[in-house]
Amino acid sequence: MSRPPRPRLAGIKRRKLYKAIVATLIKIKEGRLDEAAAEKLMDEKVVPKFLAVNKCPDFYEDKGHEFGKGLPMADNSALIELLKTF
Repeated sequence: MSRPPRPRLAGIKRRKLYKAIVATLIKIKEGRLDEAAAEKLMDEKVVPKFLAVNKCPDFYEDKGHEFGKGLPMADNSALIELLKTF
């Protein structure tokens, strides 16, 4: 039994990002662009490709959890001390 083809879209997007970074850095160096021009070029050529591979749509990767957020300070401190024992 053959396996279904693995999705290649993520890899393709990463390769496009890599190529855009390299090409843009070469243009910046060869054109001796100042900071403002280099930033504008990066915004145009690289940022969209970064956004295409971004897996965090809200740009905040590690939200953790909010367990105990509403506890009074004394209970929160006690909880922290309890967790330290594990």
